[in-house]
Amino acid sequence: MKTISFETEEPVLASRKRVTPDEKASVREQKKHLKRDRIKAAAKELFSRQEYEKATVREIASQAGVALGTISLYARDKRDLILLAYNDDVTDMIARGAKACRSDEPFEDNLIGFFQVFYEAYVANLQLARTYLQVNFFSYGINSKALAQNRQRKLDVVAKIVRWGQRRREVRADIKADIIAMQLLLLHSSAVRTWVLEEHPSIVDGLIEMRKLIALQTQGLNPQSN
Repeated sequence: MKTISFETEEPVLASRKRVTPDEKASVREQKKHLKRDRIKAAAKELFSRQEYEKATVREIASQAGVALGTISLYARDKRDLILLAYNDDVTDMIARGAKACRSDEPFEDNLIGFFQVFYEAYVANLQLARTYLQVNFFSYGINSKALAQNRQRKLDVVAKIVRWGQRRREVRADIKADIIAMQLLLLHSSAVRTWVLEEHPSIVDGLIEMRKLIALQTQGLNPQSN
């Protein structure tokens, strides 16, 4: 009888792909971004339903599913957490407000069109807006750079509106547009902080008041008034 022999195949081990240092760094960055997003979402949710004094960093950490000490990697303190929660929203407001402005529109109409976006967004989440406007006078934390960048973006948009007004001879041309823009932003900052503290802030009433204040300012800027 002929014996049939079978060859035994050696098991082939699947080769493992070696992860490069760059890929490891990319994974770490992705995890950081995801953790930051969770903290940001938790802070935004908490500050949207609680007053600033009542909200705690510990509660935000718990809701985000991170250790309390981890918060310090993304925000210096509770004030800084407000900026983390709201800076991106403000960036979006500025972009949308800028799109509402046109070089062929009257000076005051352009300003109101720009500021209207902020009034609408603040009313949409009044508690968060009140807290943000309460604490963003200054910042020295991790998210202060984004706050400063937003202030510069707002200044740039309003300065552009001023330059359009100067070309249309609605605004004095012997004063730098940046200086006039700064004055207008300070005016708006004061007006909106007063408005947002009303029990039921009205967008229409807020914009009417803002237009009156702008008109009062521009009477001194209009070259025909001299």
